[in-house]
Amino acid sequence: MNLILRYIIKRLIYLILILPVISFCQTKKEPSERQFFIRTGIDLTRFILPYINNYAPNGVELSFDTEIKYNYFPTIEIGHTSIEDNTDLHKYESAGNYIKVGLNYNILKYKHRLDRNIFFVGARYGYSNFFNKADINIINQWGIYNNSFNFNNLNTHWLEGVIGLRSEIVKNLYMGYTIRIKTMLYHSNYNDYIPYWVPGYGEAIKNITVGISYSLFYAIPIR
Repeated sequence: MNLILRYIIKRLIYLILILPVISFCQTKKEPSERQFFIRTGIDLTRFILPYINNYAPNGVELSFDTEIKYNYFPTIEIGHTSIEDNTDLHKYESAGNYIKVGLNYNILKYKHRLDRNIFFVGARYGYSNFFNKADINIINQWGIYNNSFNFNNLNTHWLEGVIGLRSEIVKNLYMGYTIRIKTMLYHSNYNDYIPYWVPGYGEAIKNITVGISYSLFYAIPIR
C-alpha cells in the first residue's frame, strides 16, 4: 500500500511541476504602471516527503516576496526543521531554525500590470542555528562501546543559486517550484566535529547540495 501511495505522489509531483509552464506561452509587454503586493507562501514538500523517504525532515517553511522594481523580487524564506534517525547502533537528532534572504529576477515580461506570474533566476544567503545530538554504539570483540555527544548553538552559512516558477491558478492564489543549488560557506567547528545535517541546507558533509521545493502562495494586493 505504501509503494502504491508513493508512486501516486511522485506522479502528482511530476504533473504539478510541468503544468504551470503552460501559463507563460503568451506574448507579454512591459507595464507602464507600478504595483505593490506581498506574496506569502508555504512549502508543501515538507508534508509530502515523509511519505516518499523515511529519512526526511519534519517542519515548515514560509516565504515572502514582493516587487520593488519591474522584474526584481526581494525574497525572505524562514523555517524550522527537525530530523531523527534511529537504529540499533545509533540514535541521531538535529533540529533548528533558518532564514534565507535573496533576490529573484523575472526572466519574462508581464502580459498586463496585474500579472504576477514569474519564471525567475536568483540567489539566496542562508543562515541556520541548530543543535545536533547522537548516541552511538560500537560493537567489537571487546564488547560494546557507547559514545554520545550533544552540541547546542551550532550555526551554518551558505549560498544558493535558484531557478523557479510562480503561476496564478485562481485570483491571487499561486503555485510554483524552486530548484536550489547550495554551496557551503562556513559552519561551527567543535573540536573538529562537523554537523551531519543542517536545517535549511541538508547534509553538511557535502560542500554542494541540490534541493527542490514546491509551494502554495497567496498575493496580498496593496496597491
